[in-house]
Amino acid sequence: MPVFRDWTMTRRAVDTVLGAADHDGDDVEVVVVDNGSPRSVSAVLDAWFGGDPRVVLQREDRNRNFALGSDLGLARTTGATVVMLNNDTEVTPGWLRPLVTALEDPTVLGVQPLLVYPDGVVQAAGTVFGGDKVLPWHFLADHPRYDADRAFRTPASRRFTAITAAAAAFRADDLIRWHGFDPVYANGLEDVDLCLRALAASGPGAAFVVEPASVVVHHESRTPGRDDARIENRRVFDERWRGRYPDADAADRYEGAGLRYLGVEPGLPKGHAVTVRSSRPVVVREPGATGLRVAVKHDGTRPADVTALVGALESAGHAVQVDMPTSWYRGASGLDDVTVLVAGSDPSWVPQPGARNAVWLAAGQHVADGDFAVVVAEPSAKAVVTALTSVP
Repeated sequence: MPVFRDWTMTRRAVDTVLGAADHDGDDVEVVVVDNGSPRSVSAVLDAWFGGDPRVVLQREDRNRNFALGSDLGLARTTGATVVMLNNDTEVTPGWLRPLVTALEDPTVLGVQPLLVYPDGVVQAAGTVFGGDKVLPWHFLADHPRYDADRAFRTPASRRFTAITAAAAAFRADDLIRWHGFDPVYANGLEDVDLCLRALAASGPGAAFVVEPASVVVHHESRTPGRDDARIENRRVFDERWRGRYPDADAADRYEGAGLRYLGVEPGLPKGHAVTVRSSRPVVVREPGATGLRVAVKHDGTRPADVTALVGALESAGHAVQVDMPTSWYRGASGLDDVTVLVAGSDPSWVPQPGARNAVWLAAGQHVADGDFAVVVAEPSAKAVVTALTSVP
């Protein structure tokens, strides 16, 4: 776990690893590589974890970045299985064993969990490629969790050319054989480069895997200076892999999730994340898809109503994503057929263009005329579902 100038996220990340290990009965060691943080940060980490025999603290005199920092951490490990883990992650109980089990298949070179944001929206579900000179990106980033559930129905659908090293398990012997991450990259694309080098050195049928049974929360890119070298990283990556880019697989990946991939929007490179500064996939819903994509916008004030509504919608055959305020305007919200606001007295959410927008009113709640196509004031979730499905 490389660390730079932060102890709050690091403490949380390590605590969740140790807590999950206690819960699941796993034998773990955590190697924290302090990449030249201020002495005050190092002192806090040492005070918090210095007495725990499961935690190894290694201080570097300067910032070695993710690649070299991870390689130095690898050199201090003693386990046969090594997990690279960002310090802005929170693992969940039961996260580790599915990753280790996946590596029992000799054709699996590495495995990542399903990475989600704190609000439950997908952050990374593998890495996909759009063809030569198009930077790879995180599959299903900013999509509802049900898209990942649909995409990974079969073991074959979980096999990828590359995965993210924000949370990824490998055999230690393999990482050493591949010479680890290349420190020529500064916090971007070093994981994709590692995967491509590993595949080139492996036999037919080798692949990397996404294991949806393992879930890790990722706050993503909170380290200062994380993106400073994004343009140089792309130049190095392009020069190294020019003419050898993996075949485009984006169309097949999205089709497996019931979506149609149309291409990418160009943008400034930023590692292989899907952000406003990188190539973004253009995705639409497959014609003829059954059931509705429903986004339930929830501000936390009516949890029982939300639970009842989700149950009623799913029983009627619809796919449902519950969006907290931080994900009310997630990137894939344009794919939603229906949005339902379930809020308290102040419905401050702006209705989604192109969707059938509805609001389930609380007692004493009012909305402006024309803001919502469907307004339900009845107390039952069934009444909401009936109102949504009866409007053409």
